[in-house]
Amino acid sequence: MIGEVTFKAIKEDTEDVAMLGVEVWCSICEEELDKIDSNNVHFDVIGRAQKALVSMLLENITRSEDVGLNEWNLKVACGTCLSLMANHVKDGIWELILPWVSDHINSNSVKHKECAVTVFGSVLEGPNKTKIGSAVLSAVPCMLQLMNDGNESVRCCNMGNQSRM
Repeated sequence: MIGEVTFKAIKEDTEDVAMLGVEVWCSICEEELDKIDSNNVHFDVIGRAQKALVSMLLENITRSEDVGLNEWNLKVACGTCLSLMANHVKDGIWELILPWVSDHINSNSVKHKECAVTVFGSVLEGPNKTKIGSAVLSAVPCMLQLMNDGNESVRCCNMGNQSRM
């Protein structure tokens, strides 16, 4: 039930309402991470919803209007949720985001390129470093090239990724 309501809001409503829907999923993920950390039982809502949730987040991460580098918007909310999910589901998220990032990282659209950089950086912490190491290593030339991108936002997002890599 909560999935249906929040997914509908995220996909179909205004950006402000969509952000609230994403924040619900962030809260669920944070609660499950807390339960995991304290060895308490949890329902693994995020694990069971991960494929649909990642797909929905990737579909909507580019909806935000460009409001500035430090503004909370739908793109930042989606990136935060992906980051929390990466810490929860670990390796499972990597296969779900990699095709999307590969399709958008060299886009002519600055918005899509910036979102691809954001998604890539959002999931670097969580998955097993050995499992993602070769993909991260193969991304280094592209990330270095993006350091010279004509868009400041792409460069800033990319610099954050460099520090995580």
